[in-house]
Amino acid sequence: MKKLFHFFALALVISVFAIPVSQAATFKSAENLLIPNKIMDDAYLVAENGSVDADVVNDLYIAGGKVTINGNVGQDLVVAGGEVIVMGDVLGDVRVIGGEVSIYGKVGEDVLVVAAGINIATKAFINGNLYATCWQLVIDGQVKGELKGLVGLFFLNGTVGKDVNVTVEDNFFIHKTAKILGSLEYKSREEITVPAGVVKGQTKFIKMERMSWMQKFTTWFLLEKLFMYLSALLLALLFVFVSPKFVIAAGEKIHNSALKALGIGLLTIIGVIIGGVVLTISMVGIPLAVVAFTGLIIAGYVGQIFVASWIGGHMFSYKKGKVVISKMKLFSILALALFIYHAVSLIPFVGWAANMVLCVTGIGAFVMTKMEYMTFLKSKKML
Repeated sequence: MKKLFHFFALALVISVFAIPVSQAATFKSAENLLIPNKIMDDAYLVAENGSVDADVVNDLYIAGGKVTINGNVGQDLVVAGGEVIVMGDVLGDVRVIGGEVSIYGKVGEDVLVVAAGINIATKAFINGNLYATCWQLVIDGQVKGELKGLVGLFFLNGTVGKDVNVTVEDNFFIHKTAKILGSLEYKSREEITVPAGVVKGQTKFIKMERMSWMQKFTTWFLLEKLFMYLSALLLALLFVFVSPKFVIAAGEKIHNSALKALGIGLLTIIGVIIGGVVLTISMVGIPLAVVAFTGLIIAGYVGQIFVASWIGGHMFSYKKGKVVISKMKLFSILALALFIYHAVSLIPFVGWAANMVLCVTGIGAFVMTKMEYMTFLKSKKML
């Protein structure tokens, strides 16, 4: 399931970011961003809380903690956010990486979503196909095309116009009023009873063997996790002795603005991928693209140190009055927090997803803290 998720996530990233940026586009960012006036071209928005109440004539790209789209989008909608609500109509594709995603309007083409939960509301209409990877998928509306998905819980109450091909990790429920106008092929641990008249074509069930939680703890699995933890410890040790204040400051950024850090982390990933794709167009830019992508991978690994700083800050105090704790005590706190961070990844199905969100948040905290330091240095004319 995890490998399949990564495949879908990679497909989403490639399809989302292989789009050129318009020179006449609108760029806006704020902690709380409201768009009340119509945007006549492409729009690129970043906000902790973002609400687009007006129409966007062309493409809309938006990243943030909570994103609400009340207006209509003339072309594609691309979103990265914690909670995503699409009330308006989208004439093109909808592509989302998020936590909870709800679609209430009409979509002219395909919908591609990687999220914790996806809700296709009763009045929602997707004119194209739906590709979904999530923990819970609820379809009350209509999908005119095909449905392909990797899900934990699946509730089908609406209509799918073509074939349904899904892998269901946990439970699959089909209401008697649901309609599948094509064939149904599903892979699951248990065969379900499909109500009569729901599936117009053929129904095929593939039994999925699932290892128990304890069976996954092989010697090599544990050695791999131990190696990853020890590597993180060495990285934490380096950061503690080189720049302990930076580590503490980054943890405080997550504590004070977790959703903002998540949004900036997502925006950073978006920016690096767009920039990398643009650079690869020319032979001269390929080395720079490699450096950019390598830097993103390193930033993702470093992000866990700042997440550990945030976790540690909830358990212990980094300061006694105005005095910062010793480096060894800071390292001890980070070691415990990193153990918790890596232990979370062992939780079946949701653990790796939680770590992915935390890692993106760590990247955002790193960027926020770095920008703050750069601003400080410029103010002192040291840069």
